[in-house]
Amino acid sequence: MRRSTLVLGMIIVSSLGPYIGLGLRAEHLFIYGFFVPILVLFFLKSSLNKTLLYSLLPLLFSLLITLFFDLITGPKIREASIFSNIDNLLEPVLLIFIFSYFLNRSFTEKDFKILLNLIVAISIFAGIISILTIFVDLEFILRFFIADMQGEESLWKQVFSLGRYTGIFSQPLEAGIFFTGSLFSLIFLKTTYSMKTWYFYVAFIVIFVAGSISLSKNFYLLGVVMSFFLYGQLSKWSFKKYLSIILFFLGVTTFIFLFLIFDFGSYLNSLLSLYESDGLASAITAGRFGGSGITDVELLFNKFLNEGFFMGFGLGTHLPLDNGFLEFAYQGGVFSLLGYLLFLSYGLIIALIKNAKEPAKFLLILIVYVFLSSMGGPVITANRANIIFIFLICATLVLSNKSSILYVKK
Repeated sequence: MRRSTLVLGMIIVSSLGPYIGLGLRAEHLFIYGFFVPILVLFFLKSSLNKTLLYSLLPLLFSLLITLFFDLITGPKIREASIFSNIDNLLEPVLLIFIFSYFLNRSFTEKDFKILLNLIVAISIFAGIISILTIFVDLEFILRFFIADMQGEESLWKQVFSLGRYTGIFSQPLEAGIFFTGSLFSLIFLKTTYSMKTWYFYVAFIVIFVAGSISLSKNFYLLGVVMSFFLYGQLSKWSFKKYLSIILFFLGVTTFIFLFLIFDFGSYLNSLLSLYESDGLASAITAGRFGGSGITDVELLFNKFLNEGFFMGFGLGTHLPLDNGFLEFAYQGGVFSLLGYLLFLSYGLIIALIKNAKEPAKFLLILIVYVFLSSMGGPVITANRANIIFIFLICATLVLSNKSSILYVKK
């Protein structure tokens, strides 16, 4: 195994690392630790992937314009730490910069296969923990992985009381995004590379169950559906094959939801109430959109359009921002939102131009998922889960556009 692949593997594994104090997780040590020496190497003598640098620029612009407007608009009341919000926007930029160094010309599909297998392996570990929390009190372990584990106001405990099992993830959004990335990785491995059948089914069941019991709509409404599209893009169409997979999905889903409805159905009942009172759109988006009255997300979008269109309202001025587009628009204004949209558009263009290649087909699914998922919450800034998604986007960008290396020499 090459050193660069080993380092990438360490960064991926760090996404499931514990908190180490001062609100920092293990991933912060790796991301910020690798960024500084790579920045030095960049200015001395090194090579970075040009495709990834181009994708980085819109997000860097969003970060800088948000910081600039936050500074010039003066003091403000913040509902969240400005440092945690800076970290949310900065981490994707640093990750792409780091990946632009390690995903170089020598990065091959063999390396990608190794790292996809690693993603599946750590997902099985995380999934088993999520499943065990249904039956066993694991608080003595989970308190090392969840910052707000203590106290009745803990978000983790609130969602747990509703029958939503997220394991080491603080909230269902993070669990749903993480297990969606894992499911995509598993399907790409199975359809594009070789994989033992028994291991595929074991991994599939654990990942599918773990994602489902979080009751994250990012997983069971988007992740599962888009997994079918990914499978369809990568494999030969066969009615028999699709029918068997659909029946398998339906069987597992039926078992999980019957179990949840009869034993832990309070959250599902709340969604049913939303559907009966405000319609399908409200139920699907958990009250973010639709309904007879204006929702909190719609209210914040209206406030952005009417009062903070150009400069936004600053970092941490509202919590939570339950929408990926709103996270950029509300805090940094229209130019920050534009940077985010340009980032997604760049990936989409590469995926469409290079669509004959398998990695480009994977990239297309990833970009569409990030865009649709942003209606309910951020993906590239979601704690823990964003590392896998950003890696998958960067790796498929590189493999889709293999010749793009920028040499920097002093």
